[in-house]
Amino acid sequence: MIKPAIDITGIKAVLFDLGGTLIEYINNPSPDAYREFQNLLTDDDPRISYSDFRMIIERYWITMQDEFFSKDRKLKITDFNQAFFSQLGFTDESAKRLAKPFDDLIFELEHDSTIAIDGAIELLDFLKNNGYKIGLVSNATHSESRIRQLMRKVGIENYFETVVISSVIGKRKPDPRIFLKALDDLGVQASEALYIGDREEYDAVGAMNAGMRFAIVGEDFSLNTLLNAFIKQ
Repeated sequence: MIKPAIDITGIKAVLFDLGGTLIEYINNPSPDAYREFQNLLTDDDPRISYSDFRMIIERYWITMQDEFFSKDRKLKITDFNQAFFSQLGFTDESAKRLAKPFDDLIFELEHDSTIAIDGAIELLDFLKNNGYKIGLVSNATHSESRIRQLMRKVGIENYFETVVISSVIGKRKPDPRIFLKALDDLGVQASEALYIGDREEYDAVGAMNAGMRFAIVGEDFSLNTLLNAFIKQ
């Protein structure tokens, strides 16, 4: 079991994961979202109840983390969505037709239900006001523009000097190159940076491979714990 470090001696930059670290999605799609999904279906598609739709959304996000981001291949969300709908029993033609509009619907769901995690803004505010460089490194299927929309909604976009998204550069955590790109953007060495994430297999492993220190929130630390550590530094 990898144990994260909280040694912040000599730290000049702090890099963050996004989903599960700074923001979270309330997984409770509204009836309006369900109706929008129903409008995408034809008479030949399987009938999906509202309860089924909620389970599909939950399964989609779990599959995304456990399968899509773990595969070493070029990012193409429409291919993933098409395969996902095929597994749900849709015809190949329907699965292909749904791939792009479902991605749009997923973004709408995320945007509507995104909130900042407790302590996120306070930590970012402290870091910015005390001269730390701040960056974001995220595995994401959305464009940088959409990711920034999510960040803007909860009031954290302007804290970051660099935003590095896997869908843009074609590298995913735990590949160290996605971390090194952010470090290069910030002009700091890996030994001078701390990475904060929520998943050991992507965040801890990737940060270590890039030569960075790291902390895993939700498991060993909260954002408020980390804020207190920086305040005492």
